[in-house]
Amino acid sequence: MSARSPIAQLDFVVPDLFDTSGGIARISCALSLALCHWAERQDIRLRVHVLLDQGGRRKAAYLPEPHEYRTYDGDRARLARALLERTWRRPGQRRAVVFAHPNLAVPGLAFPPWAKIAVVAHGIDVRTPLRLERRLALRRADVVWPVSEDTAAHLVRNQGVSPSRIKVIHNALDPMWPLPPNPVRGKAHLLAVSRLHPEHAYKGIDLTLQAMARLTPGEGPPFVIAGHGPDQQRLAALASHLGLDVTFAGRVSDVRLAELFQNARAFVLPSSGEGFGLVYLEAMAFALPCIAARAGGSPEVVAHDLTGVVIPPDDIDALMHALRRVLSDEGCRMGLAGRAVVEREFLFPKYEGRVHAALDALFA
Repeated sequence: MSARSPIAQLDFVVPDLFDTSGGIARISCALSLALCHWAERQDIRLRVHVLLDQGGRRKAAYLPEPHEYRTYDGDRARLARALLERTWRRPGQRRAVVFAHPNLAVPGLAFPPWAKIAVVAHGIDVRTPLRLERRLALRRADVVWPVSEDTAAHLVRNQGVSPSRIKVIHNALDPMWPLPPNPVRGKAHLLAVSRLHPEHAYKGIDLTLQAMARLTPGEGPPFVIAGHGPDQQRLAALASHLGLDVTFAGRVSDVRLAELFQNARAFVLPSSGEGFGLVYLEAMAFALPCIAARAGGSPEVVAHDLTGVVIPPDDIDALMHALRRVLSDEGCRMGLAGRAVVEREFLFPKYEGRVHAALDALFA
């Protein structure tokens, strides 16, 4: 350890990382890489603890050697024991533990006072009051890093976290995301990316289908929905009933998803429950104008009239008019503005800088 380092040990605790492709796992991969680089500045190794991973799919791009990868195959008790043993070892040495989700932070209640704790909050995870021990763990944390101002408000209102312990760190594009060098808006289809599950009805796929049905014949392009889930059959029946040209692409690889973005004319996801909305950044990287709802963290990503159209939640008429705007020549201007915003605010180097500054402040 460097003589000037303020810390002897850094741990990162994640629900899942390499065995899944969900939004939290994707941003956790980016955070893992940012933490690796900060640890190297301190001349220490990062240890990543992943509750649900089984250990066979480590990705060196996000967690290079010699940083450590420990997996627990769903065993919460074993994870808690490992964290407690590690934080209590060598009393008095300063260390930090970053929890990637509030539901994992309960062991922090038993950490020694010399262990600093940061917890990431994503949005839907703190939208309603958590169980008492999880609320207490959030209040025990030295700092909570919500991904949006909207999520920060829920932390204060629903979990009782002091505003003085909150530092918003907006998400960013995955550092491995294939950023096209010269994006040109496609013309083939309208695109949505969403899990198709009854519990995710807030994503607004039903609403989009109904709004598209109100367009005049030939006004709207084919609609492609990337994502899978048990609600697909019902949504397909609704699209057929409305007489729409809709393709359900199912679960797609990153390469195929990039192709869908490349060929799309606009992106639509009028979700009322996004904590941030990482998928909007992915669309904006391909110069696509976006439609989002004025709810959750989405308006912090999609700027109304600049990079897309932000509509009131559950407003079919507003969505119909928004579709006309993003599908017109105006959508081209919005798409290019969105790409410029991504390059300025939401690429990995900017995100890593925010993470490093937050960690430096933790030990100031």
